Amino acid sequence: MELFELRAFLAVAEELHFGRAADRLLLAQPYLSRTIKKLEADLGVQLFDRTTRKVELTSAGSALIEPATEMLVLNTEARMEVRRAARGETGRVRISFAGPSSYDLIGRLGREMRELHPGIDLLFDPGRYGLQVSDRLLNGSIDLAIARFRTVPAGIEARPIAAERYLMAVPSTHPAADGGPVSLSSFRDDGFLGLPTDSAVQRDFLELCQIAGFVPTIAQTLPDTGTIMALVSAGAGVAFTVDTAIEHVPRQGISAVELSEKLDPVYAYLAWRRESSNAALHTVLRALETLFPTPPQPPDA
Repeated sequence: MELFELRAFLAVAEELHFGRAADRLLLAQPYLSRTIKKLEADLGVQLFDRTTRKVELTSAGSALIEPATEMLVLNTEARMEVRRAARGETGRVRISFAGPSSYDLIGRLGREMRELHPGIDLLFDPGRYGLQVSDRLLNGSIDLAIARFRTVPAGIEARPIAAERYLMAVPSTHPAADGGPVSLSSFRDDGFLGLPTDSAVQRDFLELCQIAGFVPTIAQTLPDTGTIMALVSAGAGVAFTVDTAIEHVPRQGISAVELSEKLDPVYAYLAWRRESSNAALHTVLRALETLFPTPPQPPDA
């Protein structure tokens, strides 16, 4: 059955007159008659009883009305969905982010997309860091990421969306908890709770320790900032982190300590694969230009 044949059938079924149905379809009546005969031959049944005075549906013809209508509606809906997807009005965007430091950004992103583009599904993939993120963007496992990069990898487009500060998270019982800014080297005898080394934050930390003249004792490497903060609260160690990470976890038992070193801001980036053809992704990126404007950067950033 072809869609045109179904349209012709439904026109005749509604008019019960080949002449009026042909006029409605802007067809010659003989052509319409041949179309119906072809459909009947294909189905192996007679759809209409025809006499010189009237046209009536057979039981087989009556049975075809509902499925024929559904098929035409489905065809129309399919065409509309394909066009909406091509325009980026529907689709799926898979988003990766590190953890608590991105919670505020992720929450605002999700709310904005739900209001502006409800036809786009957002799938979230937490607990991913720099190198993992770039690999997953490049192999197509994810479409968009909130990540921190020391250098944006080749093949990836990225735009900074938030400036953050490095500081120390320490147990509230730590000697540095209630004081002013302290140097990183003053923590040389502490055990550090850190992220995996593919995290840009952890790589910056190790580099700054080297500059400060000591090798940190890594008490434990943990998969995400939330777990790190839970152990800091329990007194299991201290952590080098960003201010947004502490802001979005329970603060009981944790103190944020400013560092006396003059450290440049670290930036959270929106990142995506340069050659991505996902139309929904580009719709999201356009919307986020307003929601997450690029923050001011120092001249040498």
